[in-house]
Amino acid sequence: MKYNTIRERRRRELAELEIAHMEVDYEKLCGEVIVRQATQKEIDIINNMIGDKKRWYYIKTIFNKIDNDWVNIKNKCRTTVNKGYTDNIPSNDFKKKLLISEHSPIRLLQIDWSWKEIKSWIATHWCRHKWECFISTQRSDRTGVNRDELPQGQLVNFDATANAQNLIDTWRKRLCYCASIETRGLAEDFKYELGKVEPELADMLVPNCVYRCGCPEFNSCGFWDKYLRELEEYLHYDTAVVFYKIQDINQRYRFYNDNFYKMSRD
Repeated sequence: MKYNTIRERRRRELAELEIAHMEVDYEKLCGEVIVRQATQKEIDIINNMIGDKKRWYYIKTIFNKIDNDWVNIKNKCRTTVNKGYTDNIPSNDFKKKLLISEHSPIRLLQIDWSWKEIKSWIATHWCRHKWECFISTQRSDRTGVNRDELPQGQLVNFDATANAQNLIDTWRKRLCYCASIETRGLAEDFKYELGKVEPELADMLVPNCVYRCGCPEFNSCGFWDKYLRELEEYLHYDTAVVFYKIQDINQRYRFYNDNFYKMSRD
């Protein structure tokens, strides 16, 4: 069995599953096509990763409620500059500028969502962040099952409510490739689905390196360096010019989001 084209998401997931230690040529693994014969061990891992056994890959974000009264949000902005209320609907450009600036009225934009049947340890990752979350109980007196015997992979339901500022802060961490694959998979699905209903907010959800224009981690996952190389090719500029242009947050975010949605559709 030979690999055909392996898309970027799965190439990175393979690398994070440490296929490299199986004497796989890492450069070829991260290239567009792997031409050699795959070992059975590699095939089994890939099948587990993208098949039904890896259910996290197919878990979809369910939006229960989106409180997006942009007229009210805009009017709160007007109050801060001593202007009166109007009934005018703000433009998409205004929404984008306000979200990038992260001024306080964006906290009035609230998202309520659910992830059904995710693993308990993944829910633990998400509940470390500072917004409201509600997780189905594992109490023995409620379920009739001794919770001391339940594995970390026990499935739970996860509901959450967060405002736009919460989401921007949280997704900086969870879209990072240093996050676990499973946890990042939920972050990516949330962003993709949010893009269908609140595209301006979805475009603000970027990994920390894109947000901060550089990687702040102790040990980089390598995404930022790859991002810069691809940006050089995309803009047809040398490294010095690219470094200058990425200071423009709009251009930096636009390139990341274009790649994200292209990869998600693929």
